[in-house]
Amino acid sequence: PDCVIIKAGGVEVTIDSNGLVVRGGELKAE
Repeated sequence: PDCVIIKAGGVEVTIDSNGLVVRGGELKAE
């Protein structure tokens, strides 16, 4: 599966087949 990692402003966003994962920040997906 493809995996996309985006790093910006100290927030790491990982997008893969499981969905969206955010680390290092206060961002939350609902």
